[in-house]
Amino acid sequence: MNINELLKSFLQSRILRPKSIENYRAVCRHFTAFLVTDESLENIERDCLIQYREYVLGRASPVTFNNYRRHLNALFSYAIDIGKLNENPWRRVRGAPTLQAKPKMVNTEDLLHGLDLFQKHAIKTWGDSGTNWAKFWTALVHTLYFTGMRRRQIVELEWSDIDLEARSITLRAESSKTRKEWMVPLPHQLYGELFALRQITENFLGHVPEGHTRVFDPRPFTPCTGRRMENPLSVGRLSLFFRRLSDRAGIRMSSHRIRHTTATTLVNKGNNLKAAQIILGHSDVRTTLGYVHPNLDDLRKVSDSLEL
Repeated sequence: MNINELLKSFLQSRILRPKSIENYRAVCRHFTAFLVTDESLENIERDCLIQYREYVLGRASPVTFNNYRRHLNALFSYAIDIGKLNENPWRRVRGAPTLQAKPKMVNTEDLLHGLDLFQKHAIKTWGDSGTNWAKFWTALVHTLYFTGMRRRQIVELEWSDIDLEARSITLRAESSKTRKEWMVPLPHQLYGELFALRQITENFLGHVPEGHTRVFDPRPFTPCTGRRMENPLSVGRLSLFFRRLSDRAGIRMSSHRIRHTTATTLVNKGNNLKAAQIILGHSDVRTTLGYVHPNLDDLRKVSDSLEL
């Protein structure tokens, strides 16, 4: 059995997300290109893997190699499970050490400044039709901040997930990284914005948005430039928006940085850590702690308490 045959068997035995499947395929393409010959699994030994590690690290970051190693280790472990290998050589090849930079976040004042610049740009460029365009993206960014959603969750959020009367939002398992469903409260600051978005969407459609209609579908809000968007919002387009917003404001912004900001704000304001964990949808509270940036003023008070 070679790598490609192993991958085919592995994917048939698992229920994975399309993105995960593509990741495994990409890693295997890279590894088989390095091998050159169509090696059988039993002929791939530790020395070959060490050479592969050196090859990758000469061209990419330690994080990239560790990602490759993680996927290939899972495949070789599966080969043992199905009796195609007696030993997994990846278990004797260490991952590459990585620098642990502090998590990135966005200062709330910078975030508001960036949105203000975007709003002024939209109105200046498109006039009245730019107002709804600014409302759309402002509401999306505010939703990210007040709920701590991941970008895929906000892209796939549907009107059936939002209960305006109960003031709650259901984050479905289908769009969740952890494949679990949970609910988050709909803060009063966000209620009016989502209600306004619903009204604009209803006017565009000519009827109340049906359950599976995307909340953040930009088509009803696109400025009248003769090139109205034909497709709903995608993860890629959301990332493009943040890149352009970052360039305009001169500050790095992204949906994940906003998620870090949400976690940090929730905890540093004295809220229950468990509540923050639930809102963010983390399976382990240690993951939540990894998102939280320490408040330097609080650390200074602790440091000042030391005496000699």
